[in-house]
Amino acid sequence: MENGAFLVPPRLPLGEFYRGECRAASASHFPSGDTATKYCNNGYARSACDRFPNDSPTDAVRFHIASLEPATLQIHWVLEKNCWPAGNGLLDYSRRTGQFLSVHPDSILQRQAEAFLTSFLARIASTT
Repeated sequence: MENGAFLVPPRLPLGEFYRGECRAASASHFPSGDTATKYCNNGYARSACDRFPNDSPTDAVRFHIASLEPATLQIHWVLEKNCWPAGNGLLDYSRRTGQFLSVHPDSILQRQAEAFLTSFLARIASTT
């Protein structure tokens, strides 16, 4: 998605705006641009989205680069609930092979980490 006209762009968990399939409920759904921009791309949709499961153990996921070595990159992920940490871990990525050395068992979190990594690698490529 386009970043839109923000005076101060939000710090997005995946590094940029994305549009895609909502996985919060069992039925397939593609949120509108406004909903995706306000909630899906930022987390914390629990009180704003009727599709958000009330029993969800988390509200959002955040990513950052924990280690940037020539051969390996480490992505730290943090799950949040009510703005507090609710779980965390690391995913290792080989810069040489272009593949994750460790894969998260939750395929959605793994895919989000891949999207974050794609955004991050594009940003650092544009600055070199």
